[in-house]
Amino acid sequence: MTPSEFAADYNSFLNDCIDFFTDKMRGKHRSFDFSAWDTDDEPERHAAVQANTENRQPNCNHNTLSQPNVSAQVKSNTLAMIETGRKILKCQACALHKNSAMRFPGCGSVSSRIFLIAEPVTPMEERERYALSAAARTFFDKWLTSIGLSEDDLFVTNILKCCLGNSNPSVEMIDTCRKHLNAQIELVNPQIIVTLGQLPISSLKRAAVNLAAEHGIPVKYNDRTVLPLFSPAFVLANPAFKAPLWEDLKKLKSMLGNS
Repeated sequence: MTPSEFAADYNSFLNDCIDFFTDKMRGKHRSFDFSAWDTDDEPERHAAVQANTENRQPNCNHNTLSQPNVSAQVKSNTLAMIETGRKILKCQACALHKNSAMRFPGCGSVSSRIFLIAEPVTPMEERERYALSAAARTFFDKWLTSIGLSEDDLFVTNILKCCLGNSNPSVEMIDTCRKHLNAQIELVNPQIIVTLGQLPISSLKRAAVNLAAEHGIPVKYNDRTVLPLFSPAFVLANPAFKAPLWEDLKKLKSMLGNS
């Protein structure tokens, strides 16, 4: 696959994620000429060349590049995020890629306030082409709406970029994906990182976390604030945890307001 073909496919994937997240039917999205990616594989230089050429900018991440008054830095970071996605889709660094039908680079704007890290993708989520299952996404979206947040506030990805399937997560898998995750965090530069479920927060802390005792307690990861939450799927299966999740979400809203 050429770089331009990848950019077009990833652009379409991001738009599908956005449409799915907002409960919209597949809409019409602007098309762009990605041919420059075939001759220039360095996103920083490519972004500098195209900074003032709107009709050659990828239409990804909530149309960031085609919006007026968007800074050159945001445009450059968006192109760099696409390049990071290309590396993720080509990654064969661990055994998971052999049985994963697709990869999950994530979706959202590089100017999102929240960087959301979900648990590894299940086969169901792989079929639905999103980081969370439809039921979990719908449930979590309602909670976000109730505290005044929306998909525009989120960049959503998974702790592992391939479907876990029947495999057990290993330290090797997590550390292999960490370089992609760290690159994305730096590009988004969020006010706060939110983890959903035990594995993401344990992976960031490099230690087993008792989420029942440590949920809603901010920790640090590479000098950034991380707020660990229960996963929506877990709360759906265990309704008694709705009240603690609600308190944690209110804390999230307060932390964003004070940032």
